[in-house]
Amino acid sequence: MILAGLRRTGGRAPSRRGVEGELRSLALGEGAAALVFAWLAVKGGVGGGAANRFAISLLVFLLAQGSAWWWARLILLRSWRIAHRSIGLRRTVRALDRVNRILLLSAVPVMIVLSAGWGDLVVGLAFFAFALVEYVNYFHVRLSYGRSGFDLRELWRRPMEPSSIRVLLSRTGPHPAGAPTVGVSHGPPSRRICL
Repeated sequence: MILAGLRRTGGRAPSRRGVEGELRSLALGEGAAALVFAWLAVKGGVGGGAANRFAISLLVFLLAQGSAWWWARLILLRSWRIAHRSIGLRRTVRALDRVNRILLLSAVPVMIVLSAGWGDLVVGLAFFAFALVEYVNYFHVRLSYGRSGFDLRELWRRPMEPSSIRVLLSRTGPHPAGAPTVGVSHGPPSRRICL
């Protein structure tokens, strides 16, 4: 998403305000989606079955992580203590990744046990697929491109890029040389943020 901002500005690095706006927009969008799906889960899911409510809850958990991720990136962008906070963020995200893997690996068996019938299970599996795509998009490879966020033509055209979380988890220090950065051009290099 941030790289799309580079294209909109003619290849120049986006302004600090532009990057902050993109991060805020991403955080609010993921948070709004999480709230909508949380409301759906509380209202009984689609058809009222426990399997689809479980899958919707898993999706809400992942969307909430996405919203928190973009808010954390915004806070890091504004912080002079980026190296210290980036290390704490990396530990938290690594722990969440482990929890997510356990939840995703156990989700289908849990939904089979909880299902109130084939309809409930099929709807639950659809929400599970959505949650799985969100997990891959956040923690492994970037699946969202373009203004809409998910453009299949763009996805097929370009090589898979690691997600911003994957970049953070693969770093060994606060900000190694050569890591992709997007940030303000003024201030010390340690102030720039990897996105």
